[in-house]
Amino acid sequence: MYKNTCGDLGEVIKAILLDYEARSLSIADGTMASGKVKEPLLHFTAMLRSLKCYTGLPLVNLTTVPVTYTSLESPVTTAYPVSEYNKFPAGALRFRFFDTQSSIIQSPQRAPSVFNWFLPDYVMPGPLASAGLVAPELQVATESNVVNVVNGHYNTIFASVPPTANAGRNLDDLPNIAGYQTGGGTQLAIPQWAVDKGYFTATQFTPGTNTPGGLYKQVDNLIPKFDELITLYTNTYSTALAAQYAPAAVPATPGTTQKQAAHAEAVKVIVDFGDSLLAAGYLKSAYGSSTSSNPRKSIIDGVNLIAANNRHTTDATNFANDARTRVRNTFYLLATLPQAVVLK
Repeated sequence: MYKNTCGDLGEVIKAILLDYEARSLSIADGTMASGKVKEPLLHFTAMLRSLKCYTGLPLVNLTTVPVTYTSLESPVTTAYPVSEYNKFPAGALRFRFFDTQSSIIQSPQRAPSVFNWFLPDYVMPGPLASAGLVAPELQVATESNVVNVVNGHYNTIFASVPPTANAGRNLDDLPNIAGYQTGGGTQLAIPQWAVDKGYFTATQFTPGTNTPGGLYKQVDNLIPKFDELITLYTNTYSTALAAQYAPAAVPATPGTTQKQAAHAEAVKVIVDFGDSLLAAGYLKSAYGSSTSSNPRKSIIDGVNLIAANNRHTTDATNFANDARTRVRNTFYLLATLPQAVVLK
């Protein structure tokens, strides 16, 4: 294609993505050589994107951060250029991961060698080896590593959310020098800029009243955004409930059976939506509404059993909390599916 189009890379990419082998479910399911395992880092970032995770650190703040280093002390002596910031989408945020090696086996730009984290000719014992295939990414899929990766997903998905104080999964706290002193015993002060941007509550702590750590507002924490998913769940529930009583209005106290059916419909919608984000819609395409035992049905049945004691509440707050619990568990189960780990 490259030769036939005189080097038109757009046509080359189009041909690759639209090729039958790249789009055929029968080939994806029935061919041993189809697909590749996602690296843990790509697997993890796919989950972050699906939940629209965010922090309280606007990237734009870097364009005004005071830089007091000289050229002898640092290669960077000015704030982040506005011209570079403008290349990012509006409202871009910072994610201050210090080191993800222990949690998901990989840290960006910290590969141990030029061969990445795994050898290009690694062969996984078993069916893949018998088929003469290599699987580089599986070299890091040891028992302990797989558990660590799953736990990394869990710790993010089940982190606290607002309005809980200091909500989210802690990443790398911004430097807090309020607990240190000069050689003469003078307490160091946090730059006023960091207070003005909402990172800290004050430049210094008051002994006997608060502590240095208490000044930090944990704005770097990683927070999954569940609001849109809860809205999708709630709207689906309301639509399904209304359909059961139509053309009459939904009574003030709907029947338990009707509420159960409405919740079940909402769960299906959330599962299928998450499936489309994390597993390319594989579960719905492969299993649809099949009543036999299959991964999609197992997830739907399992999520339907969660929070059984308050699943039929009419209280708006409890309903939203229950919906969040179901959404969390749905995305956790989907993110750790084999179909979410294999890229096809």
